Amino acid sequence: MKTMVLLETENGARYTHLLDDVPTRKLETDVLSELSRKEFEEKFPDKPTYILSQFPPVFLENGEILLQNEWNGEAYHAENARYFPVYNQIDDDDYEIIGYYQN
Repeated sequence: MKTMVLLETENGARYTHLLDDVPTRKLETDVLSELSRKEFEEKFPDKPTYILSQFPPVFLENGEILLQNEWNGEAYHAENARYFPVYNQIDDDDYEIIGYYQN
């Protein structure tokens, strides 16, 4: 987990930086990295990773597995927490997810 200073927009989305001049506020946030299935299985050997799903799950470094059916278009609503993506704006219409923060 890394602690980063992120820009939060009025709708609550958090970014590493934005190309456009959008009203934001800066806040320090702990960001969880996504792991590959192999990395996750090595780090958490007791957690099952075989999941029947049309979409691949997201494996987080804290041991949480986020499933597509937990996604509401804004956040993953896992059993004990909500996980929101952290975006990095690449160009005007292109973003990448660089991690997730827990709320």
